[in-house]
Amino acid sequence: MRHGAAAMHAAIGYGRFPAMQDTPAPFSVLVADAEPTICRVFEAKLTKEGRFRVACASTGTDAHRLALHHYFDILLWDLRMRESDTLLPRLRALCPDAALLLMSTDDEPVMSVTLARLDCAGVLIKPFGLDTLEARVRAALVQRPRRQPLHLVGFVGQAVTLRTPAGSCRTRVLENDQDTFLVVGAPRVTTPLDFAVGQAVQVQYHGRGAIYSFDSTLLRAVKNPLLCWELAMPEIIHRSQRRRTPRLPLQNPIRLSFDFNATDSAWEGMTIDLSEGGAAVVMPVAIEPGAHVHFLISTDIAGQATVVWIQPQPDPDGALSHRMGLRFDGLSPPAKQSIAGRLEKCNRLW
Repeated sequence: MRHGAAAMHAAIGYGRFPAMQDTPAPFSVLVADAEPTICRVFEAKLTKEGRFRVACASTGTDAHRLALHHYFDILLWDLRMRESDTLLPRLRALCPDAALLLMSTDDEPVMSVTLARLDCAGVLIKPFGLDTLEARVRAALVQRPRRQPLHLVGFVGQAVTLRTPAGSCRTRVLENDQDTFLVVGAPRVTTPLDFAVGQAVQVQYHGRGAIYSFDSTLLRAVKNPLLCWELAMPEIIHRSQRRRTPRLPLQNPIRLSFDFNATDSAWEGMTIDLSEGGAAVVMPVAIEPGAHVHFLISTDIAGQATVVWIQPQPDPDGALSHRMGLRFDGLSPPAKQSIAGRLEKCNRLW
């Protein structure tokens, strides 16, 4: 069986990857890097033992063409690509649930506003090891999707949830205009059964510190070149939730325990986001909402927290982990200062 970029290009005419027989299809990765040699090295690592399917592109145009014909679970994009600001948002929309990982040679990359609002799962600073690459790709799969950092509506690549009486779906904006915007439809997104011209929908999206929603209408179905739906821009936008402390995507190892001094009953996990008021984490165990736990992120960030929500989540390797929301209870001033410093540094990347 052929793997990698050669197989990908051979399958473009059929609009799908080559089928894998008798085994579940592995997750697919689009590697976009201006250096073809780097693309080949990444492809060799990720396709080893059939762990992932990989397509490579050394120009933004090639990456866009691949995304039109294939759905990807991971977008791995080098910020040195000249077309980043114009094409990456469209790739983000064409693969609505994909995790986006950026690559940069700058220790503290400065992103444009266009890229900062694409809910990136993280930035890999070159040079990095191939084992690090695979680990970050797997972590990004676990942590998707992310919330939007801004409260605008209609920008290309923005994630939105559309609700009708028959159900809901999560998609992304592909194009926008002064009065309307296009979102990606089937087959990239499973839409409710009552999706039809004239159907009233509620549009919901996340912004910094709040959830926003507005009423709209499905104006028409458009082939562009995938099936898309045109919706009307809102006249009124409702803010339905606000956090006291905004969260930013920060990945830090975290330890939870019921007894702070009992190392044999502690569990190691990873934060998804972090604020001075709480955090979302991924843990290998389930802890019931309402439970009081001790947490340790670093020597200067520790204290007590309450579990406020939990949901199971399969890992890419098939194991079961759990996403949990923590509310910090009475952080010490030094801990708050340390978290504020990390948030400030993270904010510069966004």
